[in-house]
Amino acid sequence: MKKTRSHIILSAFTFIITSCLAGSALTTSCNDNTTATEQQFDVALAPTETATHKKRMRKPKDKTKKPKRGRTYQDMTYEELTVAKDVQKAKNNLSVTIKYLEQMMKLCTSITLMADHLLELADLFFADSQFIKSTHLYNQYCILYPGSEKQEYALYRAITSSFACILSVDRDQTQTEDTLVLTEKFLQQDHFTLYKHEVSQIQIQCYEQLAASDCNICSFYLTRGRLTAAEKRLKKIRSTWMPKLATIEPSIIALEAQLAEKKEEFEVLNGKTTTLAHNKKSKHMSDRF
Repeated sequence: MKKTRSHIILSAFTFIITSCLAGSALTTSCNDNTTATEQQFDVALAPTETATHKKRMRKPKDKTKKPKRGRTYQDMTYEELTVAKDVQKAKNNLSVTIKYLEQMMKLCTSITLMADHLLELADLFFADSQFIKSTHLYNQYCILYPGSEKQEYALYRAITSSFACILSVDRDQTQTEDTLVLTEKFLQQDHFTLYKHEVSQIQIQCYEQLAASDCNICSFYLTRGRLTAAEKRLKKIRSTWMPKLATIEPSIIALEAQLAEKKEEFEVLNGKTTTLAHNKKSKHMSDRF
């Protein structure tokens, strides 16, 4: 009984030792495999220095910022334009002052202020020697504001601006005629007395200019031998300009004398031609063969 029990205990102890040794071997084998596996994984995934590549950085685009548009006179309010206009006017910067004032007129809502701005703009153009524009604006003021206290001044300025635009006597005299019409309109107003003398002087100069132009045309006709046209022009000069301009009479007399000489020359030349025609013998019919 004791042997059997000892045998059983020995067999159990042997089995346990065998199991432990087998487990130890198995554990060692597993550990070795795990280590190998871990080493293989590390070798496969670990990046090397030669395999690393730095990503190329893109150059930033040269984005040049567009300059912001500065604030101009077109962005100003009416009050700001008024201040800026006065500053430029004090500096005698006429071109910039005109721009500011024109912009002010676009924003202006008062009829009274609009009249003042229109007259001021005409004065600026006159001061800047832009006489065609100033003439137009002064005339426009006279038409739009006939009851204004500055009507005499505006019409006088329109006359002086228009007179500054007239051409020489050998060119078109339309501007001179327009100026003469304005002077007559001014002098018809009995209550216009402040600039009456100046306007009268301009009117006389217009008479002289137009009379000299007609005399120049008459002289051209005489030079070209157009005696009939020259005679008609002389009659017009005598009837139109003699009553208004007594100083033109010597020029008229000189042209009439020149016309008489041309007529005599023409009559003499025509008489010689007629005499030669009569003295010329025609051949007899028998002499022609």
